[in-house]
Amino acid sequence: DSKIKFEIDAMFGDSVISTTDFGNAEVVSKFQGDDWHLIVGDIDTNEEWVQFLKDNPHFIESYLLITKEDNQPFAFFYLLHEYDDKNIVSFHGGGWNNSLYYTLLHFRSAFLIARSLTEKGIKVRTYCKSYNEKAYRFLREVGYIKYRQVNDTIEMYFSERKMKRSKLYQKFFGTEV
Repeated sequence: DSKIKFEIDAMFGDSVISTTDFGNAEVVSKFQGDDWHLIVGDIDTNEEWVQFLKDNPHFIESYLLITKEDNQPFAFFYLLHEYDDKNIVSFHGGGWNNSLYYTLLHFRSAFLIARSLTEKGIKVRTYCKSYNEKAYRFLREVGYIKYRQVNDTIEMYFSERKMKRSKLYQKFFGTEV
């Protein structure tokens, strides 16, 4: 298999957050239907999502994000391998706890994921719908830059430079790194 299987324990965690393979976790029901479809457009049930992951291990990897404090999942993300280039992935996901504490964990996680991937020489991209303003603002704060819009889809690439200028990033990790 020419695709990268990421070393998740070492790559996407820190003293606050850990990551585990998605397995058969129930996530679809944690989102309102419309919110779920902003993350995964054409899958309606958790069974369909789990089957999609099992059927496409060469194309997609999905993970749960867990707080080390209470060992509870608070979000998930997935990486789509773009084209036949194993060094380009598309990042997507979402969280189901919307308090300030978890919102900050969502940002911290996204910073860690993007930083870890770029440190491995992997280019990170993403896209969201133009009407998904919450996701668009989130992604811009994490360090993604819009490079194209096709109809109602905004395509973005990750900029480590932009991420490191983020006030939230600096609050979590300092100005170096």
